[in-house]
Amino acid sequence: MPRSEMNITPVRHASLGLDTYTQVTSPIRRYTDLLSHFQIKAHLRGDDLPFDAETLKELVQAVSSTAYESVLVERQTNRYWGLEYLRRNSDEVWNGLLLRWLREHENLGLVLLEDLAIELAMRFTRSSTWAIGWN
Repeated sequence: MPRSEMNITPVRHASLGLDTYTQVTSPIRRYTDLLSHFQIKAHLRGDDLPFDAETLKELVQAVSSTAYESVLVERQTNRYWGLEYLRRNSDEVWNGLLLRWLREHENLGLVLLEDLAIELAMRFTRSSTWAIGWN
């Protein structure tokens, strides 16, 4: 699925089959939801909207890029510490589940280590049993 996009106008949601779609959740969850609540409450009270369209566009763009960067940093950090844990515990044997082939012709698959909640791309030889070690 493609990454979600934020905009100040409702757009089509292909997966749900809707011509127009918007999302607003708890104002303590995301900053853009807080902005939306400000706008909705002002509209319902009959007050002037706190943000004009241009200001909202700028805020959403700034927040979107910052949120995307923070997600990337979080993923990289989790991956680093997962691999570091495996390195420090290289004598352990972990049960893995081959989720799917990434490039089957190169014996590269996506493996899930359930006990650690980590997915890793692994290259290995095919046989009836596999022993995979990290060194």
